[in-house]
Amino acid sequence: MILFRKLESYARITTILSKGIVLLTLTIVTIMWGVGPLNRYSYSQIHSYFGIVPLLAFIYMRNLSHRLRLNHNHFFGFIGQYSLEIFILTKHAMYH
Repeated sequence: MILFRKLESYARITTILSKGIVLLTLTIVTIMWGVGPLNRYSYSQIHSYFGIVPLLAFIYMRNLSHRLRLNHNHFFGFIGQYSLEIFILTKHAMYH
């Protein structure tokens, strides 16, 4: 987030080109992930390693502009607080 703010302080053309190059790269990688040259069995073996690709693309696209960063879904924030607490609780319960 801090890097986005710093990037937005540069000239407008620099900001657009920088964000555009990363967006284009993430879009291509996400499409390759979705279409994929792998058959079903091979994909199932490596999915857990590359399953984060569309999530990273979504997070990047969500944070592209200041206006998009201002809007958020309160329900997901509410659920996220509790899911993090439950995750931490289970980690402590399992290792102690």
